[in-house]
Amino acid sequence: MFYLSEYGVFQKSDTNEQTSLHKLKVDKLVWSELEALADKMSNRALEYISPKKIKIKSYLGVISVGNVHIEILPKTSNSLDIDLDANRKILLKMLSKVHSLKLLESTDASLQVFDRPLLEILVERYLYLLLNVVKKGVKKEYVSISSQEKFLKGKLLLSRQLREPAHKLDKNHIEYDELSFNRAENRLIKTSLLILNKRFFSNKVQKLCRELTFIFDEAPQSINIDIDFSLWKTDRDMSYYKPLIPYLKFIIGNNSPQSLKGPHQGISFLFPIEELFEKYVYETLKDKLPPPYRLRQQIASKYIATHKGRNVFNLRPDLSIFRESKCVSILDTKWKLLDDKNLSNKGGFNSYYGIKQPDIYQLYTYGYKYLNGSGNLFLIYPKNENFQQALPPFEFNSNGLSLHIIPFDINTDKINLDFITSKIN
Repeated sequence: MFYLSEYGVFQKSDTNEQTSLHKLKVDKLVWSELEALADKMSNRALEYISPKKIKIKSYLGVISVGNVHIEILPKTSNSLDIDLDANRKILLKMLSKVHSLKLLESTDASLQVFDRPLLEILVERYLYLLLNVVKKGVKKEYVSISSQEKFLKGKLLLSRQLREPAHKLDKNHIEYDELSFNRAENRLIKTSLLILNKRFFSNKVQKLCRELTFIFDEAPQSINIDIDFSLWKTDRDMSYYKPLIPYLKFIIGNNSPQSLKGPHQGISFLFPIEELFEKYVYETLKDKLPPPYRLRQQIASKYIATHKGRNVFNLRPDLSIFRESKCVSILDTKWKLLDDKNLSNKGGFNSYYGIKQPDIYQLYTYGYKYLNGSGNLFLIYPKNENFQQALPPFEFNSNGLSLHIIPFDINTDKINLDFITSKIN
């Protein structure tokens, strides 16, 4: 098992060697998979910093090639010393809440889960979700079958029958519909199980994988992944299949930027940290706001401008607070380690505390459009040793539009809700 911190560097080498949590040497096999992954993800998660060095960007998760497993962990401190166990727990906790992985089902499980590879935890969760699908019923679909039989069933294809010579008239050309496991969803599941069966996991996971493969034995393997994903049914009676989709995309791909099934049977589960943090904050806070307030995600009712009579450039803030039907505040999340002592524009043009100027523009636009230029906005960053409490507010105008920069403690899931609600009363 190898580990690399967010924004860490892979270096091409002859062997796999853990230099530090910020640098990992990898052999040619792993390197080729990293190159394929960088190409597939259009360099969004990985970027070349030299011909023999690749940097992981703001993605977390696991990259597995053969028997080499590399976990990409969050950077939660400005210190060069990283607490490996603490960072693994943070990642697993975030994934458990955002992706409903239910990793900690008992006291014993909570003690043992952190000793297991992340890849196996994710695969096991997928298999248990699939087992739940089996318990509720594997969906079949009517398919049209044309055949030549001694019996009559369905519709007799008279034109074909009349063309048969006399010695073959004992068989009938017929066409009929038959319930079959051969449907897009089951084909994708079957393909994922065939891929996982080639990997080495614990006996428990391998046994479950074999059992599920047997259950889906009648379903054929997917021939065209893209088409089968496009054929995935979203009817109400298929809703219990839906939790499988992100796992299937991770395992078998769909030209998805987060997935890879490479020539060496590599599998990656990579999560964009910005999106993961946003969803984690939402899941943590959604039931904690006192009434009459409620938290909403990704509202999109406002636009920057109109053009030729049409609204253009949609505004979609991460989170918003509503009182009844009225939006009373906007919250945006950013995964970046701020430094409350940094007032010297270090880190870029007009960068205060490490805050990026475009983020301030973005929040100002949200406030102008959603709050009519008056009220309080919030930017939420992860708490760290250099950012422990809310910064002095940024005042935008004389109408009272203000931006508050506040920390979210990812270790304890605490944020100063009293401060937030006091500003929106």
